[in-house]
Amino acid sequence: RDEVFFTYSNLAWLYATCPDVKFRDGQKSLALAKKACSLNGGGTPYDLDTLAAANAELGAFDEAIRYQSQAVQAASESKKEAYKERLKLYTNRKPFRDEVKKKL
Repeated sequence: RDEVFFTYSNLAWLYATCPDVKFRDGQKSLALAKKACSLNGGGTPYDLDTLAAANAELGAFDEAIRYQSQAVQAASESKKEAYKERLKLYTNRKPFRDEVKKKL
């Protein structure tokens, strides 16, 4: 079950945050994020962060802010700063873009 959840969640994250526009799809991201939440019970900071990113990709920034605010509140100290940075983006009506890390 965990493997299936992470597959849905990671794919949702990719569709929402990929720096390459040809791979982004907000509708697919949101559907996959919701499916991941249904498998996982939802409500974890990881779930909320992914739902926020999917909503931001769709331009639904009020929803993105709501989910990301919940993620910040529930996050461990080690994740809280990254979640707060994404919340600032959504508050400024900007979606999050993951970084491409090139390996040499």
